[in-house]
Amino acid sequence: MNHLIPHGAQHLLADQLALVERAHHRSAGFGLDAGQQPDFSPLARADLALTLEQNRTLHRFAVPVMETMFDHLRHTHSMVVLTDAEGTIMHAIGEDDFLRKAEKVALCAGVQWSERGKGTNAVGTAIAERTAMRIHAGEHYLNVNRILTCSAAPIFDHHDNVVGVLDVTGDYRNVDQHTLALVKMSAQIIENQLFGAAFADAVTVHFHPRAEAIGTPAEGIATFRHEGGFLAANRQAQALLGGSGTLQGRRFESLFDLPLSHLIDHQRRGLPGYLRLFLEGRQELYARIELRATRQFDLGGIAQTAPAAPKHKHLQALDTGDEKMAQAVAKVGKVLEQHDNLVLVELSSYLFTGGAHGMPGRGFINYDRKLEKPLSLGDMLLPGQEEAFWKVAEQAHRRWLVANKFDQDPDFIKTWPFERTANVGLGYGAVLLKYDVYSIAPYSSGHPELRIPYPQLNGILKPQYFPGRG
Repeated sequence: MNHLIPHGAQHLLADQLALVERAHHRSAGFGLDAGQQPDFSPLARADLALTLEQNRTLHRFAVPVMETMFDHLRHTHSMVVLTDAEGTIMHAIGEDDFLRKAEKVALCAGVQWSERGKGTNAVGTAIAERTAMRIHAGEHYLNVNRILTCSAAPIFDHHDNVVGVLDVTGDYRNVDQHTLALVKMSAQIIENQLFGAAFADAVTVHFHPRAEAIGTPAEGIATFRHEGGFLAANRQAQALLGGSGTLQGRRFESLFDLPLSHLIDHQRRGLPGYLRLFLEGRQELYARIELRATRQFDLGGIAQTAPAAPKHKHLQALDTGDEKMAQAVAKVGKVLEQHDNLVLVELSSYLFTGGAHGMPGRGFINYDRKLEKPLSLGDMLLPGQEEAFWKVAEQAHRRWLVANKFDQDPDFIKTWPFERTANVGLGYGAVLLKYDVYSIAPYSSGHPELRIPYPQLNGILKPQYFPGRG
C-alpha cells in the first residue's frame, strides 16, 4: 500500500481504495501538506449570489430533496450540502449543534471544496472521479478534515457533465453504511428533475422492466421529438437502451416495437395502465408517456387566451405602445417548467435609470392549460386558506434565513423582515416564492427564492395542483 494512504483507508474495498489512492496522489501533486490549515474563506456575498443565479435550476430542484433527506437524518449529527460543479457550497441544512462544529471546517455557503484546495474529500473527489464516494475520517488528506465522515454523489446533466454534488457530512464517530445509498438515490431524483426541465417541450417516455419502478429514481427516461426522433436519455435509460453513443440518430420505432404515435394516442385518450413495449423485439418494458405542448404553443396560448393578464411591474414601464418594444418585452417570458396541466412561465426584466446599478425584475405566470387561463393565488388555494398559506411561507422564510446565516444577524432581521410576494410559482419540486431585489434582502442577495415542499400544503393547496394529481 502506498505510504500516502492513511491507516483509516485500509477497510475499503479494492476499487474504492484505488479511488482514494489516486485522490491522495492528486492532493500531493497540488502541493498540499496534510498538516496545513487550508483557506476556508467563502466567496464574497455578491459572488455567491452570482453562483446561485448561474445554478438556480439545480438549486431549485435540489433544495426540496435536501429537506426530505434531512428529515431522515435528524439526530445523526450531520448536514446535507449542495455544491456547484467546482465544489462551491451553495446550500446546507443541518442541526444547530453540528452546524456550529461544521463552521470550524467551513462547511458553509461560499466555501469551495475542490481537491486542489482541500485535498481528498468526498465532494472534491466525487467531482474528480465522476462517481459517488464516501470519505471517512483518516481517509481525508488534510488532518483538519479527519473529524468528518462524508458521502457525496455527483449530479449530471443530460450531456453527462457534472453540474453539482450532493453530500451528507457528519461526525466521524457516527458512521451509517446506508448514507451513501440515500445520497445516490437523492442525486438521481434531482438528475431526473433536471432532465425533465431541460426537455419541457418534448415527448417524454418513462419506462422500466418492472411496472412498479416507474416513477422512482430507477426509471429510465427518454425524450423524443413529436415525429419520433431521439433527443436524449437519462443514465438509467442509457443503460437499458445500450448507451448514448448508439442512440443518436435513432427513432422511437427503431428502438421499440410500436410507433410513437401509438403511445401518444394512448395518453390522449386517457387509457389506464402502462403500455408494454419490447426493446428491439427482446426485452419487455412497461412505459408511460408524458406529452407536453411545445413552448411556442404554450406561450402563444397564454397570449391569445389571457391578453389582459397583469404584467410584471417592471415590464409595464416598458409598454409604450411601440410594436417593436412590445415584441422585445414578449421575449423576456420563458417556460421554466411544465408538468401535469400547468405551464410555469418566468418573466425577466431589467431597468436602468441611472445610479450604481439597474433594477432587475422577476415574476411568474402559472398557466392552467385545462382552464386556459393564468392562475391567481386564490385560484390555487382551497377556500379560506390564504392566511394558512402565508403562515407556511413564513416558516419557509425562517429556513431561508438559517440556511444563509442571516438569522445570526439581528440587524438583518430587523431591516429585512418577511413580507408577502405576488410571485408564487407552482414548480414541480416545490411551490416557489420569488422576491424582488431590496424586498427581503439587500441588492447583493439577488432575487431571494423561498421553497415550500408540497407536503406542507396539504389542506391548503387545491389537490389538482399537486404534481402527479393534475
